[in-house]
Amino acid sequence: MQEYVTRPFDERISNLREYKQMHGHVNVKIHEDSSLYQFCLEARHSLKQYEKDDTKKLTKERIEKLDDIGFRWS
Repeated sequence: MQEYVTRPFDERISNLREYKQMHGHVNVKIHEDSSLYQFCLEARHSLKQYEKDDTKKLTKERIEKLDDIGFRWS
C-alpha cells in the first residue's frame, strides 16, 4: 500500500523547477512522477475553483509562482 504524503506548496514549486531543468518544461507526465503530476492536476482544479468562487486554496501569490516557472494551466 502506497502512503499519500502532502508536501508544502513551496516544496512543490521547487520540485517543478527541478523537473523543468531536467525536461525543459513543466508538463509533468504521470509515469515520470505521479505525485508531482497529481499536484499539477490539483493546481489546475484549484484555479477553476478560485475563478468561480474566489476559493482561497490557491492564492494570487501561488498563481504567480506557478506562472513564473511556465506552468500550463490547461
